[in-house]
Amino acid sequence: MNDRKPAASAALAFVVASAFVVLEYRRLSAASSHTGATLLIPIGAAFAAVCAGGGWLFGRAWSGFVAATEPREKARHALVASLVVGFFAWQGVRIHGNRVARERIEAIRAEALTPERAKALMSGTVDERAALAWNRSTPPELLTELARDPDYGVRASAAGNPSTPAAVAAVLANDPNSSVRLYASFHPSLKK
Repeated sequence: MNDRKPAASAALAFVVASAFVVLEYRRLSAASSHTGATLLIPIGAAFAAVCAGGGWLFGRAWSGFVAATEPREKARHALVASLVVGFFAWQGVRIHGNRVARERIEAIRAEALTPERAKALMSGTVDERAALAWNRSTPPELLTELARDPDYGVRASAAGNPSTPAAVAAVLANDPNSSVRLYASFHPSLKK
């Protein structure tokens, strides 16, 4: 019975940590109009179950490490414990990276861009280019260039931007992608 205590304690600690992660995700989802908020309960429950299993495995490995007498057995238990901790640390880094990227994209969408800053963002990632195309302070000549982007999300953002020139919005209204056509239909110059 006593050898279960470390496993149960570690499982509880990992579940509590997962609750903080789920609450942070909920806060981020509420701050943006992210549709993932509707999936929060099942994702949170699955994440808590994974964390409980990882915590239990870590606790068993740690108690096995403490109780082990042979060096090879100690090394095996230490390896399992470090793999579990490494996996959850990697997940934490991924979650933090996603939050930082989302904040950077939101900043690009809202910032008052200078032409130099806008030109610098043209060579960014697809998400950065889409945020640039959405920003109303993006110069019209760059919006024209973004309207020819191979990614439909960037073209859709340019189509929905009221600062996009009317001739460019008219071309985007005939884009092969339905999302681009939908966004173009809301452009002020195309409303009837």
